[in-house]
Parts: sequence; C-alpha cells; structure tokens
Amino acid sequence: MKLKSTPTIDNTFARKVCINLDRRPDRWEAMQRKFAEQNILTVERLSAVDARLVSVPESLSHMRPQDYGCTMSHLAAVKQAKAAGASEVLIFEDDAFFDAEFAARFPEFIAQVPGDWHMLFLGAYHFTPPIPVAPNIVKAVETLTAHAYVVRDSLYDAFIAINENPPAINDRNNLVLQQTFNCYCFEPNLVGQESGYSDIMDEVMPEKPLTYSMPIPDGW
Repeated sequence: MKLKSTPTIDNTFARKVCINLDRRPDRWEAMQRKFAEQNILTVERLSAVDARLVSVPESLSHMRPQDYGCTMSHLAAVKQAKAAGASEVLIFEDDAFFDAEFAARFPEFIAQVPGDWHMLFLGAYHFTPPIPVAPNIVKAVETLTAHAYVVRDSLYDAFIAINENPPAINDRNNLVLQQTFNCYCFEPNLVGQESGYSDIMDEVMPEKPLTYSMPIPDGW
C-alpha cells in the first residue's frame, strides 16, 4: 500500500477488482457508476465463478454450490494478484455501495491504518466488539463480510491455503485468519452492501448498512 500526497483508491492499492457474474452485466454497469461517483477509475472486472455452471468437488460436499462459487471467486482474485506480483488486492463484490462522502473521508481513514496490517475491511460487521486502535480504525476480533476488503501480499499464501480447501464460505474463513493475522476495519464503515437477491449466494440477502447495532441481526 503506497500513500501519495492525497490518497485515493486508485493510487493506494496496487490491484483493484470487482467480482461479477458474466450473466449480470447490469450489476457491473451499476458498479461502474458507483465507482465514477467516488472518482474511482481503475477497478477491473473479475469474472465470478457461477454456481449454476460448476460442480462442487466431492471433497467439498459440505459446501452449497453458491458458497463454493463465492469462495472460488475470491480465491481467484488473490491468486491473480499473487501471480501479478501485486503488493495488495482490493476486492469488491458487485452489490457494494459507498458512503456519500467516501472519496473525501478515505484519505483520513487510510492514513490511520497501522503498518503491520494484513487485511483491511472498508466496511465490516462484528460478532465480537473490535479493538479500537485509531480514531477511525479498529482491529478485527470476529468480523464478517467480504464485500469490500484488501488482502496484502504477506497474507496471500495463508488466504490461498484456507480457501483452496475451504472449511466454509470465504468470509467465514476470514474469521480464522483474524486469529493469527492483523485484520483492521474502517470505523465507521465507508462501504456497505445492498439488500436484495444475491447472485453469488443465490438467495435474498438483507442490507448490510453503513451503521448498525450489535448483535448482528440473524441472516447476515
């Protein structure tokens, strides 16, 4: 992560991707509009693994097809970043939404991230209260969701290892990584996740808003 005079998504993170199914170009178009509203110009589309078109390996029969597809999509994002030699990768899902003041607030938030970070959530939801480390940064203890987060190269191998033979869907696997690695979150959230039908999850999901009260509601 390289900080410029005025940090932006474009100049802070080496690689930026948005996971999107080939059969949902409308969602990619919507995300491009959201990115443009925040002056984010360099996010690339990553073709999602479609649960309708793949078979879950017998060794992973504990996973639903949609869980497998989602996990393999996030795994592909990190594998591609490693292959490209990228120092980090920012991963968006295609139903993310931004705080209206995201572009203005991002420089202040990103400047507070500790140098020992391995994963950074731009928006997240906590099962267990996180640990405050700066005015706008908390350290994850038991933190969920994967709609807008950054994986650093020092975490690539561990991320790939757990998601190549996943015990669960990728955001649950992140809970395991949080026990060993330094995973931080913006506080308050600057990116949420829209409600509605999730293509990757193949079910209707509730909105994950920018602000919420603990405990996390059922269904998240």
